[in-house]
Amino acid sequence: MKKIIVSLGIIVLGIIAYRYRYVLLRNRITRRIIIKTVMEIPPLRRRALKKYSPFAT
Repeated sequence: MKKIIVSLGIIVLGIIAYRYRYVLLRNRITRRIIIKTVMEIPPLRRRALKKYSPFAT
């Protein structure tokens, strides 16, 4: 039960963060935290590097 509540909380926070991502990305510290977090997760890292890397083909 506790795992379900925690996972729902994380999902809700993710949806809120995605909805207000432009507001969050305006702040330099928040932007650094988000980028650092994304780079720690391998599938998101590959996607971000593929999309934003100047060396990607």
